[in-house]
Order: sequence, then structure tokens, then C-alpha cells
Amino acid sequence: MQFRTAHVKPRIDPASDSHQQSLFDAGAPLLLEFIDKKHELVKLADSIEWETFEKHWRKQFSDAGGQMANSGRRVAGMLMIQHMEKLSDEGLVAQWVLNPYYQYFCGEVQFQHRRPINPATLVKWRKR
Repeated sequence: MQFRTAHVKPRIDPASDSHQQSLFDAGAPLLLEFIDKKHELVKLADSIEWETFEKHWRKQFSDAGGQMANSGRRVAGMLMIQHMEKLSDEGLVAQWVLNPYYQYFCGEVQFQHRRPINPATLVKWRKR
């Protein structure tokens, strides 16, 4: 009995497929295109009047001169998530980079790969 070996090409690893990579390119889809709109953080984010935080912190930082380095929504959202999830400053920033729901909650439109804030600056924001 003789066996024939078939010459089969290996499958392409889905993670290295160009389709997968295009999800994170500059022209990437909006977060709303791939997150669950029924997720609790999406619902909560859509129900909060974020302008309230912007107005409050704009007044707090106005004597410092120049624009705020971070939006009020981003920082308020991060501080809320930190409290809800009981995360350290460093843990919050690390999880934020990995979690599209955290990013949406904090006002991002597209998935971000970099830390949004230095963990040490959260102390300054809490004091204000």
C-alpha cells in the first residue's frame, strides 16, 4: 500500500492576515462599528451629559493659561472607570489601552494604541 502525500498550503494565521491588520490602520473603522452598542458602558456613556465636565474643568484650569492637555470627558471617564473597577492609576491606563469600551466611554472615536495620559497626572486631576 502506498500513501500519497498531498501538498497542502498552511492556513494563513488570521492575526497576520491583512484584513485583521486593517482594523487598526489609520483609516480604521469607528469604535461603534465593532463594539456592542448594548454594552453597559456604551449605554452609560450615551446617557451622561459630558459637557458638564468640560465646563467645570475649563473653569478650574483657566488661570493656568493655554488649553487643557486632556479633555474633561476623557479624564472624568477615566476617573469613573477607575472607581467602578477599583483600579490603580497605572492599572487604569494599562487597561484603557486594551479595552475599546473604556475608550468609547472616555470619548474616543477610533481605537487608540497609546496611553491617553500619564498615570501620575491623574493625581493632579483628582486634586482639582
